[in-house]
Amino acid sequence: GEKVLSRNFELSLNIKTWESIQIDIELKIILGEFKEHQKLPPIKELANQYGVGVTTMQKITKSLMDSKIIFKNIDGRFYVCKGIRDSLRKKHILQAQKIALQGFEYLSLLEVDMDKQIERFKTIIDNKER
Repeated sequence: GEKVLSRNFELSLNIKTWESIQIDIELKIILGEFKEHQKLPPIKELANQYGVGVTTMQKITKSLMDSKIIFKNIDGRFYVCKGIRDSLRKKHILQAQKIALQGFEYLSLLEVDMDKQIERFKTIIDNKER
């Protein structure tokens, strides 16, 4: 069969700004920068941190609430949901694996030596961690 590069590869590289901010907030929860049941900074502060408007930040907090990652308390502030870290981590691992697989399919299509490529990636990662 003819090799066809999955259209998803293009889509995975075309993430909207608000989605990348949501991913960053989720990562902060996974990495423990925002702990479970911790109060998040106010929307205005988050908007300033990420360089977006309040409306965009409200769209992000709504999406995070719909996904049961954060909740709005009686005090009107947002808090990280209890017990969300592990499931978020699993979700992000699956997404990263999907993106990596798409990248490897692309490299395979370009007839790149996979073993050499994996070694190269390991070296790059090892150097970044120092």
